[in-house]
Amino acid sequence: MKNRTFMNYLVGRQFLVRVVLGIVATTLPLLTGCGYLPNSGPGIGKNGQVEGVQIIMLDALSVKQFAPRIITPDADNLQQPAAGATSAIQHGDLLTVSIFEASTGWLFKSMQTDGNIFSLRVDSKGSVTVPFLGEVNVGGKIPAEVEQIIVSGLRAQSLSAQPAVLVTIAMPAATVEVSGDVRSPGSYALSPSASQGAPPPRTALEAINRAGGPAQDSTESDVLLRRGNKLQILPMEDMLVGGNDPVLLPGDRIVVHHNPRYFVAMGAVTHTGLFNFETRNPSLLEALAQAGGMLDARADPGRVFVFRSAPDKRSILFALDMSKAEGVFVAARFGIEPGDAVYVTNAEIYQASKVLRTLMSGSSAVIEAQSAVNVLP
Repeated sequence: MKNRTFMNYLVGRQFLVRVVLGIVATTLPLLTGCGYLPNSGPGIGKNGQVEGVQIIMLDALSVKQFAPRIITPDADNLQQPAAGATSAIQHGDLLTVSIFEASTGWLFKSMQTDGNIFSLRVDSKGSVTVPFLGEVNVGGKIPAEVEQIIVSGLRAQSLSAQPAVLVTIAMPAATVEVSGDVRSPGSYALSPSASQGAPPPRTALEAINRAGGPAQDSTESDVLLRRGNKLQILPMEDMLVGGNDPVLLPGDRIVVHHNPRYFVAMGAVTHTGLFNFETRNPSLLEALAQAGGMLDARADPGRVFVFRSAPDKRSILFALDMSKAEGVFVAARFGIEPGDAVYVTNAEIYQASKVLRTLMSGSSAVIEAQSAVNVLP
């Protein structure tokens, strides 16, 4: 009796194994061919298009326009503005305020004469004292705005007044303003006599150091230098390493801006997650190395993707085949932008193995249950 039960157990086990293997052998090719296997990568239609997404296949030719960007300063952006330019007025500026009247008979001279000309220094509160009007706040305003304020104030003094006002910045303040992500923002004198014994800063970096230095990591900070109506943006790392440190002029304004740069790595890489840039302009190859590289047992090097949201709101998907040597060189020439998502898909054989493991684990449970039934008395 026991021998017969044991034989029935063996026959039943062999039958279940054959059934499971038969199901796997029959359905696995169908699942693979029809796309029913779980897939960790993006799906691209048969026509190579994805609705709402621009797809760019990277190769030795197309990668040229996506090389790592190198920001270089433009010397023309730092021209010294002429006196009276439409730059904002700040503390320490010397203003020339000319007030005329359309005709004689009021407080000021007429336009036919030289008028009334006043030299006014902007105080620490950003104000000047205009004769017959009093204190006027001018800080942060351009001369044309101050002209309108003075005209309105004088007309309020007398309905018969018809004043005309001309405001110019005769001499910008011999100071530099440092603000933003620095430890001690403020105004710093550029002249030795007003620098309180310390050597006055000559360059942008020296001014930032006088302000206590950057409050955040210098490799993740940008320096915005405004001179008159001109603006230049410099990565602080380039200033420290490359020597791009502009010489300051009176009236310059410096803003240190913390601008962390990161990319996302997903899929079949050793380490997934959010990564800060380790270099100023990393390539795709460097980004993959920073994520620990592709997983040998899982990754499909022929399907490497980079997702990017362009400044003009376009969604771009870059596709690269790194299974060949050419693809590796292309990856080394493709520049990663802040916010990019790098995705390495799983190989199809790995996806199929996940289904096979699921089916086999289910069959093991059935066999164990059948075994329990067969050994019952």
